Amino acid sequence: MRLSLMNNYYDKILLLLGVISLTFGAVVATIFISTPDMESSAAMIGKSLQGEDYRRMPIPQIQPNVATWPEAPKQSTGWVYDVFTPPQIFLDNEGNFTIKPPYEDVVVVEPFGLYLAKLERPLYRIQMNGYTGTQDDYTLIFKDIESGGSVRARIGTTVDSSAFKVHSFHVSRDFGEDGSLTRTATAQIIDLRTGDTITLINGEVLYVEGIEIMLQSHVDPTVLVRPTYEGEIFSTPLGEYQVEVINLDARTITVRKIQIDDAVEDRVETLLLEKSSESTETNVNSSTAPSIIAESLESLF
Repeated sequence: MRLSLMNNYYDKILLLLGVISLTFGAVVATIFISTPDMESSAAMIGKSLQGEDYRRMPIPQIQPNVATWPEAPKQSTGWVYDVFTPPQIFLDNEGNFTIKPPYEDVVVVEPFGLYLAKLERPLYRIQMNGYTGTQDDYTLIFKDIESGGSVRARIGTTVDSSAFKVHSFHVSRDFGEDGSLTRTATAQIIDLRTGDTITLINGEVLYVEGIEIMLQSHVDPTVLVRPTYEGEIFSTPLGEYQVEVINLDARTITVRKIQIDDAVEDRVETLLLEKSSESTETNVNSSTAPSIIAESLESLF
């Protein structure tokens, strides 16, 4: 009985080994049948890499995308935030949290670019600065604006250094209703450069026609403009400008900066004289003592 059981056991083991061997053989046979030989494989590879069977495929270029996010809008409650933006929270002067910034929005204003460096009426080159002496024996005192010196001359004298000749001189006396006496000393000279006869009055400044304006810039020191009339348009590296108003009494000039962008309004500014011009106007009548002496002597006659 025991021997019969052992025989059955060995039979099952042998049967299992036989099944395993048969299965392994079937798998190996399948692999050899489905795999081509080396020569045919090499031929297939060579054929696929040459001729029409092989085409070079272009590699696509990938461009990186740059995302730009707009500023977070203000909500109806005052909070400033967006979907991917954290809310803006500030500290006020007392250290409390607030949604309002403790400072005002700073608006950057582009500089106007120009300032008024000079505004004056040019003086005539010879000014009368006084007189001395008595009637029929006057000595006239003139100011040479170009040289800055003082010139003395009598009637009929030619001053070669200043290129003029004294043609005539007289003093008029006018009595007012209150009995006051007003003397007006008038000299006529001949300008030897132009041949013109020029009238000079003691105590008055004689100007030539036109004005002298000089505009400069702190932003660009190379800018130097000399406009001559109202309405004049000129261009600089800082932009295009137009002279609006020239006010000699107030010593100002109004200038318009023309904007290229139609959406931006033109900017108009009135420029004050920034630098004191080197005019000799204030020194023309500085020497008044001789004329006072002359008037005192005349009052005796």
